Amino acid sequence: MRKIFSLIAAVLFAGSMMAATETLNCPVGTVSEDAMTFQTDNFTFVHAKGTSSNFAAYHPWRVYSGNTITITGGQFVAGITKVELAHSSSYWSKEVTSDQGTVTMCTENSGTTVIDEFASGVKELTITVGAGETSGQDRFLSITITFDKAEVTTPIIVANDQNLGVIPVGLSKEIKLNVTGLNLTQAIVASMEEGSASRFEVSGDLTAEGGELTIVATAAAAGAVAENLILKAGEEATLTVALSFNAIATLGDGSEENPFTCADLTTLANGWGGKHWVTGIIVENNDANIALASTAGADKEVSVQLGATSSLREALNPVVGMSVKALGSLESYNSLPGVKNLDTIYSVTPPTPVELDIVASQYLVYDADGYFDLFLFSSDTWSFDYNNGWTVGEAGYALILDMVYTDMTDVTGTYSSADGSLDASYSSFVSWDGASENLTVAKLASGTVTIAWKDESHSAYVVTYDVIDVNGVNYKGTAEVDPYEEEEPPTADTEVTTSVADATLEDYLSDEYFVVSGTDADGVYFQMLFYPATAIEGSFTEEDLYASSSAVVVGEDVYAIYSATITIVANADGSYTITGDLLCYNNTLYHLTMTVPASPAEGIEEILAAGKAVKVVLNGQVIVLKGDKAFNMNGQIVK
Repeated sequence: MRKIFSLIAAVLFAGSMMAATETLNCPVGTVSEDAMTFQTDNFTFVHAKGTSSNFAAYHPWRVYSGNTITITGGQFVAGITKVELAHSSSYWSKEVTSDQGTVTMCTENSGTTVIDEFASGVKELTITVGAGETSGQDRFLSITITFDKAEVTTPIIVANDQNLGVIPVGLSKEIKLNVTGLNLTQAIVASMEEGSASRFEVSGDLTAEGGELTIVATAAAAGAVAENLILKAGEEATLTVALSFNAIATLGDGSEENPFTCADLTTLANGWGGKHWVTGIIVENNDANIALASTAGADKEVSVQLGATSSLREALNPVVGMSVKALGSLESYNSLPGVKNLDTIYSVTPPTPVELDIVASQYLVYDADGYFDLFLFSSDTWSFDYNNGWTVGEAGYALILDMVYTDMTDVTGTYSSADGSLDASYSSFVSWDGASENLTVAKLASGTVTIAWKDESHSAYVVTYDVIDVNGVNYKGTAEVDPYEEEEPPTADTEVTTSVADATLEDYLSDEYFVVSGTDADGVYFQMLFYPATAIEGSFTEEDLYASSSAVVVGEDVYAIYSATITIVANADGSYTITGDLLCYNNTLYHLTMTVPASPAEGIEEILAAGKAVKVVLNGQVIVLKGDKAFNMNGQIVK
């Protein structure tokens, strides 16, 4: 197929031969038989797949190893004298070969590579992209040709044949045709050939020097259309210009009321440009784009440009399964028919709601963050504990709603993902089929939750939810749940005095926290994360502990710390002594002493920094060997 594009032309006179330049700005084309064809006034360009497995219609051109670009001069080209390839890339370790020999592309991210050693009278050039690293991002931006233009002395009319590509049935396409008259004394007259089907309307006035014609082609019925335009300057010169297009039957016409379908864009194969409406169902949701198909769950057919931080994405909140209408430019995108540079996009068909059967509920409150999780369970055998994880007794599901609170004694109100009071990123739908090894988790994408008292006695809440997960499933219904009741505090039924002789202290004060951990002689593991913290020394309480990361582990059981009084003292040798009383949810009060040994002495750091020192592990101890001496990690000489 041929496509006509405007060119940049500059003409210089040199004796009886004219030197001229033409530039093709590597536009999007229509792929036909693994090639795209473009035409300027004097040259035909064929960008072909060649031996490569990759080929795509993009602007600027994506080029892959093995792609070819064949440039052929027309009747007024006496000979090519120079070709300039403007390109950009992350790589360009490639070479290009041509009839004029091998040329190494410049290795900068952008630049121009010149081929300028042409034999006299060369009118055709084939460029082959050579081997080299590629990511599909290597681009040709433009091709500029300098050539000698043959002198013309006879009367002649110059114009190019026009293939308008594809036109949907019932629609029209307008193009401009440049006509040039050389050595004429009479004005040029344009008319369609007698007996034509009148699928083309031609308007415009021409002089003896030529001018511009407007041609409007209308697709009345599916099929190939070909007619001839006759250009005649009295008896001096006559030219027949071939006009053609392929009329394609589509389901839509590109309007908002009757948008193109995904199948339409596949049929049109990027041959129908401009801005038009498209509809489809989201089958893939990525950061920079969404993919559409004609039916849910089908392979992607159309790629739609939708930036991760765009206001259009924020307004749409796209999820898989959502039907949308979009207005944008029809052009190739991600190796698919594409819609880019969106003016607008919106949902037209919400997902079919799924109502859940809720029989149990649970709260988890995160005081430090100001959020609470409301768990809605399909079975009373399900529960969740932050430290010990899930307990699941049978196949079922849970809807987890993460919401802001100010007073857990009354959480009535409306919570929305739009304003962040419902945090969709920490809300999810969890399910188990009763046989799989793992639970299935789908985060929520959007939605609202309303909580109201069931009656004036405040005996229960009625929770109304309308949320959509990232797979496009819409959960919508109501559930009755009990009000939140604070967990009974633990009691010190058992008191244990214990110590950890070799505790670990991890200093992250630059991030406003530090961690102390260690295991006592009975195998009980203690971990305390202090946040926010600006210093390690001092007196601390449970208010200084980050609750979800502070606990006592006995065997396989994890117990949160309910209350604590802790003192941390920094000793002169660089070690730390930690004493405290920890009341935990296993109804045990631990009287705890932890010792954090001093960090390795500066002596060992100097030994290591001095070079030629080797670390080895001997009998479980790290030893540094330097020369004929051995040092432990405190910098002491050992045998």
